[in-house]
Amino acid sequence: GIGFRRDDFKPEPNKKGIGGHHTAVAHHIFSTYPTATGHFFNQVSRLFWLIMALPDDVPILIPSFGISEQLMTILTSSGAVDQKKFIPFKAETRKGSPGL
Repeated sequence: GIGFRRDDFKPEPNKKGIGGHHTAVAHHIFSTYPTATGHFFNQVSRLFWLIMALPDDVPILIPSFGISEQLMTILTSSGAVDQKKFIPFKAETRKGSPGL
């Protein structure tokens, strides 16, 4: 393996929930340009790691744009990942620069 066990990840629950629905969420984007193709693909390995490492009830925030939507479709339609694993969000633009 690659040095981790699925049971090693035990997030501290947020008692209020996130959006009233989830006690924990994860994200895979460390960039200020989440919808930039190069930045997205730079972080795809982290996305796959999160899919493997996180408990089933911890969803992943993922920017919603062409390539990410296609990747989510491939992963969910193939049965590799449950659609509930992803929380797509629209990244907003501030002063001409895409951002979270």
